[in-house]
Amino acid sequence: MHATADYASTPKQSGPSAEVAQVPCACLKAGLGFGRRGMAMKPAAVVRSALDAYRAGDLERALQFFAPHAEWRVADDFPGPATYRGRDGVRSLADTSARFSLHHMEVTEIADMGAFVLAHGVVYAEVDGETVVDRVTIWRCRVQDGLIVSIDAEALPAGARWQASRRASGEG
Repeated sequence: MHATADYASTPKQSGPSAEVAQVPCACLKAGLGFGRRGMAMKPAAVVRSALDAYRAGDLERALQFFAPHAEWRVADDFPGPATYRGRDGVRSLADTSARFSLHHMEVTEIADMGAFVLAHGVVYAEVDGETVVDRVTIWRCRVQDGLIVSIDAEALPAGARWQASRRASGEG
């Protein structure tokens, strides 16, 4: 069993306030959704922080960036339910070992689009050596009060790019 999540992105802004908005956040008491100086994190930073925690293997920390009532709607080709609700639902979705013998998620870009945060990447999964998911994915993430409230995934076929590169590198 093997599950990985990779992330690569270059912030479009730099400097001490690049990840911090000057907006108070309702989650101050919970200590969530905040960056430097107690200011609310920008939506892209919230999404980036959740993905960084997941990639580091800290699912509980990643879940802290989700609202208790969050909804994650998966792409049409993803096995299982179409929508995962609440932190427990997101936890179930993130436990890829329960569904896949191999799972790889690589987020290559995160951009704040104003009304939502757009994340772009590749998802690949196998069950007993058979490819069940291999595609480019776009995630539309909505953030309110410093927490992710919804994610909508859209699949674009990847043409077995990740699988081919894995085999070429000798991983599979």
